[in-house]
Amino acid sequence: MWDAEVVPMLKGVPALMAVKVLEALQWRHPEWFAETVLRTLQRRVSQWRATHGGEREIYFA
Repeated sequence: MWDAEVVPMLKGVPALMAVKVLEALQWRHPEWFAETVLRTLQRRVSQWRATHGGEREIYFA
């Protein structure tokens, strides 16, 4: 599910929030995804962005 549906969503819209990803997954597969998986999804999205996401802007104080 992650590689088939979530990663293409993140590649298509890099600023997509995990809440919106969960809503899309719940709409497509309502029997598989409960609200309780939100925090896990947030962690996975954060890890994916850290390794595969775009370049981050660097700020110097």
